[in-house]
Amino acid sequence: MSEQSLLQFALSELENYRDYRKFFTDGSKIGSRTGCGIWDDYKKLGIQYRLSDHTSIYIAELFAIDTAIKEIVREGKEGKYLVCTDSLSCLKYLKVAHEQAPTMARDIVQNIRMIEETGSCVSLIWIQAHVGVSGNERADQMAKDATKKETMENPPLPHIQTTIKIAEKLKEVELEEFRKRSLNMYLKITEYRYINHEMKHPEKRVADIIFRIRTGHAKTKKILKRWNVKYSSDCNVCGVEENLQHIIMECKKYETARSRLKEKVIKSDIQFRIKELLGKVAKNKQRETVKYLGQYVKDTGLIDVL
Repeated sequence: MSEQSLLQFALSELENYRDYRKFFTDGSKIGSRTGCGIWDDYKKLGIQYRLSDHTSIYIAELFAIDTAIKEIVREGKEGKYLVCTDSLSCLKYLKVAHEQAPTMARDIVQNIRMIEETGSCVSLIWIQAHVGVSGNERADQMAKDATKKETMENPPLPHIQTTIKIAEKLKEVELEEFRKRSLNMYLKITEYRYINHEMKHPEKRVADIIFRIRTGHAKTKKILKRWNVKYSSDCNVCGVEENLQHIIMECKKYETARSRLKEKVIKSDIQFRIKELLGKVAKNKQRETVKYLGQYVKDTGLIDVL
C-alpha cells in the first residue's frame, strides 16, 4: 500500500470521529535519550517531556497516552475525546489491562472509566505513523524535540519502569558481587594451583585429572551434588563429605596408596599437605609433585572417577 493510500485510510478513520476533540500522542528514543509528545488538535497546543534515559520507547508511548487522558480529567469538561497513537502494542495492552496491571496502565483504564461515568466519551485508536497525518507529525516532532532538552521535566517515572530500573541495578550489583566472588575464588585457587610446564604430567589422561583437581573441578561427590548429579555428597566409606581434601588426605579406602604417596613426598623433602600436593612448592619440586600425585590417582583408580 502506498503512502498516499495509507494517508487516505488514516484520514477516513479520523473522519469517523469528526466531532471528537483529538489528542495525538507519540514517544521517541534517540540514542540514550527518551521523550514523549502530546498534541491537542483542538487547542493547537502541545505538551512534551524528556523522560529518564532508562525509559523504553514503549513506556514513553504509554506515558504520552496517560498524559493525554489526565489532561482530559484535569479540564473536567463533558464531551467526546479521541486519543490517537501509532503504538498498536500499547492499545492491545490497554485492552486487556486489569486491576493487577502496572500502575500507569491501570490509571489510564480507570481514568477513562471515570470520564465516561460523567457522561463523556473517550476512544483510543491507532493511526499509522509517518504517513502525513498532521496531528501525528506534530506529536512525533514534539517527542523528538523533547529528547534534545538538556534537563528533564522529571514527571514521575512509571512504576513499571521503576521496577525495571531497580531490577537492572540489582543485576549490576549481583554481577559485581559475582565478579568479586569469582576473583576471590580465583586468587584462592591460584595461590597454590598455578600451572606451568613443570607441572604437566607426561600422560595426557593423568594430566587432565590433575588439571581438574588443581582448578577445583574434579568430580568429587561434593561437586556432583552441586551439579544435581548426586543426592548426597558423603563418602560411601567414611560417611563424611567427599571433597578433594578427603579423597587425597583422609579417605580410608585409599590408605595403602596414600601411605606410598606420603613416603615419596616426605622423602623428597616436601611437606605432606594438600597445598603442597596441589602445587605450592618450590619450582624444582613441582615435577616430582606432579609425578607422585599422578601415580596416586592411578593407584587408587581415581583416574576413572575424577
